[in-house]
Amino acid sequence: MIYRSETFRELDSKLRGIPEFEAVPLKRFRHKRAFHFYGTLCEVTLVQEREGPFTLFWGDVHFRWDIPLLHGALVEVEREPISIVSANNLKRYRDLHKDTQPHRWPDPQSLEPSA
Repeated sequence: MIYRSETFRELDSKLRGIPEFEAVPLKRFRHKRAFHFYGTLCEVTLVQEREGPFTLFWGDVHFRWDIPLLHGALVEVEREPISIVSANNLKRYRDLHKDTQPHRWPDPQSLEPSA
């Protein structure tokens, strides 16, 4: 999933109030949050939009998303409309994943402390 904002501040605050939410501290990064919700692992990537959609992986690796960021039509899941990332962006992200420096995942210095 993606979260369109400048920070995770509001999302972090809202998730803390949901009893079924269980944070995954080893996947808490500047650009990403992960949590278990009813036993399902969910991961959320922060997408900032000051100068077009981008993500700062680790806070310093710039990844620019293509425009449009989202698929044009809403998709309905259990009668709820949701937006999904465009097929082009999903392919581009997968193709360039190594450029986001995934080797940094296990580095404890990459983790962002909980509030």
